Amino acid sequence: MTDRDANPDEDPRQQHAIAELAGQSGQPEDVVAEVYRTKLVQLSEGASVQDFLILLAARRTREALLDAAQARA
Repeated sequence: MTDRDANPDEDPRQQHAIAELAGQSGQPEDVVAEVYRTKLVQLSEGASVQDFLILLAARRTREALLDAAQARA
């Protein structure tokens, strides 16, 4: 994973994913970005192929945000 991949603030693809997730979940972007970074790091640690990490991190972030919302309801 490159430094750019580790820092979503510098990658327009990751910024877009975070903004989309924030809009879908109704959560502030800073909250979504924190969850996203955590998921990205977890996925990156064991990944031998880096090509789909943004997609996978976004999916895991969405799932985590939905789970949190359901737990509050």
